[in-house]
Amino acid sequence: MIKIKFTAMILLLFIILCVTALPAFAWELNGDIITIDTDESREITEVVIDGNVTIIDNSMQFEGDFARYYPQKEELSMEGNIEVIKDNYMLSGSRLQGNLETGEFVVAGEAQVTGSDLLFTSERIEFDNNQEIMTLSGKPEIKYKDLKATADKITYYRQEEKAILAGNVEGKRNGQKFISDELIVNMVEEQIKLNGKARLIFSDGGNN
Repeated sequence: MIKIKFTAMILLLFIILCVTALPAFAWELNGDIITIDTDESREITEVVIDGNVTIIDNSMQFEGDFARYYPQKEELSMEGNIEVIKDNYMLSGSRLQGNLETGEFVVAGEAQVTGSDLLFTSERIEFDNNQEIMTLSGKPEIKYKDLKATADKITYYRQEEKAILAGNVEGKRNGQKFISDELIVNMVEEQIKLNGKARLIFSDGGNN
C-alpha cells in the first residue's frame, strides 16, 4: 500500500492524479489534511480527509470535520458537524453514510432539514438525491409556517413540495389540534389533508 499525504487545504483532483482510478465524473475534495492510499497498480483505494472537509460536485456540497472516501465503490462516510447543501435547503447532522454514484445517503445524529419556512427534525434521514426524496424516522417532526406535527415516519418529496406523515400523527395548526393515521401537507396549494381515524379539535373559535 502506498500513502500520499497533502496538507493546508489542498484541492484534490482525481482526474489529474490518477485517471485509471476515476469514475465517469469528478469530485472536488478539500480539507486540512488529505491522505491517499493506493494499491500496487496505483489505483486509489481510500482517501481520508481530516479537518474542514468540503466535498463539491455540480449539484451539491458536503461539509464536515472528517471524511473517508472509497473511489472504487464511490462510498463516502463523514463525521462531525455535517452539512449537505443543495439549492435552497440544507441537511445537517453528526454522521453521514452514502454513495456518490447512486446519490443515496443517510444522515444521523440530531438530523434536520432546513429550508424556506420549513424545518424537519429526526434521529435519521435517508435521502435520494436523484429522486429528490427524503425519509425521516426516529421521532420525526415537521414545522412549516403555522403547522407543527409529529409521526412515526415522514416522507418529503422535494420536487412536488409535499410531505406525507404516517403513523400516530399528532399536531396543531392555527390553534387547531389534530390526530390521524396520515397527514398530507401540500406546500404548493397550502393545504393539509387528514386520513384515517382523523380528529380535528377547535379551541377558542379555532383562531388561537
